[in-house]
Amino acid sequence: IFPEHDVKYNHILYDFQDKFIDVAKLYYKKTGKELGGWLDVGYESFGWGQTAQFPQIYQGFGIDSVIVAKNVDPQRAPDAEFIWKGTDGTEVLATRLGKDARANFFMNAYLQIMNGMDYKGKDYNYRHGKQGMVFHRADPDGKHNDYFSLECSEQIHKELLVEAVLRAWSFTGSSLLQKDRALMDGSDSTTAQPQLTRLIALANEELEKQGVDIRLQMSDIAEYVALLKEIPTEKLRTVEGELRDGPTTSLSGNALMTRPHIKILNKAVQNKLFRCAEPFSVAAHALGYPYDHGFLDPAVNYLLLSHPHDSINGVTQDKTVRDTVYRLEQAQELSETVYFACCQEMLKHIDTSAYDEQDVLLALFNPLPQPRNEIIKLYIDTPQDQEIWDFDLVDDAGNVLNTQFVSREELVCPVSDLYARPWPLYADRHCIYLQTGEIPAGGYKLLRLRKKNGFFREAVFWPQTRKTKGDELAASPTSMENSFLRVEVCRDGSLNILDKASGRQYCGLNYFQDEGDCGDYWMYYPPYHNRTYSSRGSAASIWLEDNGP
Repeated sequence: IFPEHDVKYNHILYDFQDKFIDVAKLYYKKTGKELGGWLDVGYESFGWGQTAQFPQIYQGFGIDSVIVAKNVDPQRAPDAEFIWKGTDGTEVLATRLGKDARANFFMNAYLQIMNGMDYKGKDYNYRHGKQGMVFHRADPDGKHNDYFSLECSEQIHKELLVEAVLRAWSFTGSSLLQKDRALMDGSDSTTAQPQLTRLIALANEELEKQGVDIRLQMSDIAEYVALLKEIPTEKLRTVEGELRDGPTTSLSGNALMTRPHIKILNKAVQNKLFRCAEPFSVAAHALGYPYDHGFLDPAVNYLLLSHPHDSINGVTQDKTVRDTVYRLEQAQELSETVYFACCQEMLKHIDTSAYDEQDVLLALFNPLPQPRNEIIKLYIDTPQDQEIWDFDLVDDAGNVLNTQFVSREELVCPVSDLYARPWPLYADRHCIYLQTGEIPAGGYKLLRLRKKNGFFREAVFWPQTRKTKGDELAASPTSMENSFLRVEVCRDGSLNILDKASGRQYCGLNYFQDEGDCGDYWMYYPPYHNRTYSSRGSAASIWLEDNGP
């Protein structure tokens, strides 16, 4: 697309292997600046299990310290602090905190001090008439909703201060920082704690009275991590791979694909936004086309708003799932709009003077930073007045590319025109498979359609028969073979695959199985008297859709 001497823009276009991290980093710092700053610490205290690539991703953001407190097995990390080594060898300083992790102080101290009841004890329940008025809907649609407290019944129980603080303190005993410990005060579904500073002051008074050498102070994660970095490296064990040790009931690993359609859509949106729209916006901008912040910024925002873990995994009510899909679809539509607008702009800059005005041209764009050679399915329209029955696709060097024809149909297409009503285009639509040949990295390839056989539409009675070279993959409706694989479709729809390179046979693949689940959003749990249904041995409907080389 760019002149060879234009090194700056070629470098921009080719150098986006880490585009997702780069874009996210820019967004992260831009948003952080608007809010007054950002935290250069990875906070993963309640993830769905930390994948092995996270150290690499965090270092990509300039983050070298991570809080990873979601059930890291103490056998792997007997001390709370350790070096976490990712798949590619990247290392970060990590801490798994202590028991109850991010909610340690809240669950083991705060709730007891403010309510007079142990959160984990059998007496922790709502006491009617003693904790103020509550609201609950009584209508048929609202009977299943939660009760809502209308009055705050919290008060500091001074007699419980020392006992509760010492319990929270004891749960951080695995820390290598014996004198400075993080008593985390986080939890779901709670508001701010206006009495917290007074609670801390009273707790310090009581601790001093009883001769306990502990003092509480308000702090933040950055200050805590600064203390962690003072731990000598030789004291830290190295832990490799993903941090998803369980137990399963505390891990929520089953929620990773609770609603697969959200994950599939999210992947498609990320590809369209970061591997198509954004890099091509850079290319089009180099040609003088405005970089479309008005579409790309909202697209990134919609995408990130879909990424809270309950949302992206669909472990929530159906309404939230619909909202998540809506945001992803908005990001997808914005991305596609920008991407194809950039493709249109690039087409206007391609020199087509060597071609005839009547030529039908096909442009293949490659937004990725490496060359590609693909087999793709295409629908190519030719004007009906050219009466093209069959054609070749030829590159600018005169090479004929491999094609496989599937179908053709007659249709009328509207040609939109901002300065007129849509123009009708009478066309023949040809469906083909095309082996593209190499498309350069961050570039394009222009092909010309060359007529092989024509026909007289008004007079042809017997159309030309389809021809074959005898090199189709499928020898029958239930088997196919090339130089790498032999595949057989069994009567129940399962597959047997032979890997010719290794000689290994894989049998009974791709059957369907279904069974009951009486768990919750997060956990799979089989019901009593569970029935498992399998498609193995049943009669499947089998047909051959397409067949060619």
